Amino acid sequence: MRKKTNLLIFVFCIFFLIGQIIFAAEDENAADENVKPKGPPPALVEVLPAIKGEAEPMVEFVGTVYYARKSNVAAEIEGIVHEVFFEEGDRVKRGSPLVSLESNILDTAINGTRADYELVLVELEQAEKELQRREPLYKEGSV
Repeated sequence: MRKKTNLLIFVFCIFFLIGQIIFAAEDENAADENVKPKGPPPALVEVLPAIKGEAEPMVEFVGTVYYARKSNVAAEIEGIVHEVFFEEGDRVKRGSPLVSLESNILDTAINGTRADYELVLVELEQAEKELQRREPLYKEGSV
């Protein structure tokens, strides 16, 4: 009888331990489902501490550059080149003039425009004098 009781207690303990193991596994599965993120896994990133230091200065090199394509430089206005401000191989800055053009045609156009302007001023002066002469006559009713 004592053997049967011990055997019964032993079997009961085994069933109890198996039940505990099953319930523990279910709790872990439920916890894993709640923790799993939705979407792709996180990316692998390497993190390093920031280091304070000095950057290397820019270095200029002398050499020749060969381009696959070449372009011609065209002026905004046409004219005869009077003076060139650079030589082949010189470094030029953005906005700096490359050449100066002869301005004979432009000077002639400017002089013509000034003459037209002066003519208009003379005509305006004559019209003002005519107005001053006719205004009193208009007030009297004789014009």
